[in-house]
Amino acid sequence: MTRFTFRQIEAFYWCALLGTVHAAAQHLHVSQPAVSSRIKELEEALGLTLFSRAHQRFELTPAGRKALVHAEQTLRAGQELQRLGRRPVPLQGVLRLGADETGATVAATELLHRIKLLHPALKIELTVEVSKVLREKLARRELDVALHGTPTERPNVVDELLGRMPLVWIGAAGIDAGTTPLTPEHVAALPIVTNPPHSILHGLVKDWLQVSGYEFNSFSSCNSIAMIIRVVQSGHAIAALPLPVTQEALKSGLVRIIETAPLLPTMPYYISYLDDKIDSGVGDIVELARQILLSAEFFAQPVVAA
Repeated sequence: MTRFTFRQIEAFYWCALLGTVHAAAQHLHVSQPAVSSRIKELEEALGLTLFSRAHQRFELTPAGRKALVHAEQTLRAGQELQRLGRRPVPLQGVLRLGADETGATVAATELLHRIKLLHPALKIELTVEVSKVLREKLARRELDVALHGTPTERPNVVDELLGRMPLVWIGAAGIDAGTTPLTPEHVAALPIVTNPPHSILHGLVKDWLQVSGYEFNSFSSCNSIAMIIRVVQSGHAIAALPLPVTQEALKSGLVRIIETAPLLPTMPYYISYLDDKIDSGVGDIVELARQILLSAEFFAQPVVAA
């Protein structure tokens, strides 16, 4: 009988998701040789080559892509098994919850509703801010948990990658963008509105253009996603935004998706929390937020918690 371990499956799963042994080792808090060894042992146990190694990145083989589906299912089953027998204890006191505009738009209302049902005595202080401010508040211990787009990378904070959001270009419903799919050359010639420089969204859009040798031509910045969507609706510019926050505008018919080639990259999304709060009930809030975002089809690539 073929035998393998959860640690081997975790190493394979996170290396596949993050693309390098180094990133997987950091996420699992183990050494790189340990991750490499576990993947090799899993390949030997299965009799399969799961990765092709090229340019310091691990790329899934066809067998690896099939195995990844089963690995995710196995890790999820393990999580469910761990939760068996746990009796949720109603929380009291104050939960300091932070979210960026993307998470707040899609998940905040449902999250607050479910927390109130499960923990009626819990008072919630909600802060909606850009990711940079949320990271600073977590580092200063002014928040207990936050949903946002960049890891905090502080010793007192745990960062969990929840998944990767799809990004799309949107324009006003009546915009004449020419023949689609648009190339970076065509997009660069159009007026663009996006988040200010140094934000993750601005960086992803800028990199998408620069890879093909182009820069912003006519560029405006705005720190509010809701306002960016209004600017797009009015026909003043196009924008690249996370798909989940554009759904209402798309349903209204006032904006439409503009197809491009190549596609925009996906955008990582994290839940971060103070490491000494996980045993005080914050872990249940983390799992609740994860379930709500998954149910809302928030991610192009959801991930399993380690």
